[in-house]
Amino acid sequence: MIMSEVLEHLDNATLAKTLAEVDRVLRSGVRFIGTAPADENLQANLTVCPCCGEIFHRWGHVQSFSQEQLLDLLRQNFKDIRVRRMYFLDSSRLNWKGKMSGFFKMIQALFGLKGSNQNFYFEAVCL
Repeated sequence: MIMSEVLEHLDNATLAKTLAEVDRVLRSGVRFIGTAPADENLQANLTVCPCCGEIFHRWGHVQSFSQEQLLDLLRQNFKDIRVRRMYFLDSSRLNWKGKMSGFFKMIQALFGLKGSNQNFYFEAVCL
């Protein structure tokens, strides 16, 4: 099962129920794969509705995960968990400057160094 860019949209109660449900519906030994933004600063992406003045996250995120938090969360329902920092680069849309910048961001993530627009890629096995 793949769940990419979903967990950060769920409050704590819904997140716990969702992961328990994933574990329930998958057979033992099946791999659960996904991504989530890495160490996102939620405050930096707040915006204000021009009509009503409500403050909200521009992409609807309510969670931010560190690598340790994501590991702890997954340990509640899964085993053989791997979480690694990634930078996904779509070089087909970039000029040479963007490609060079993206390359350095990929290297930064490869060495586990925090940077902007990174994600956590995780794999876990159902109990």
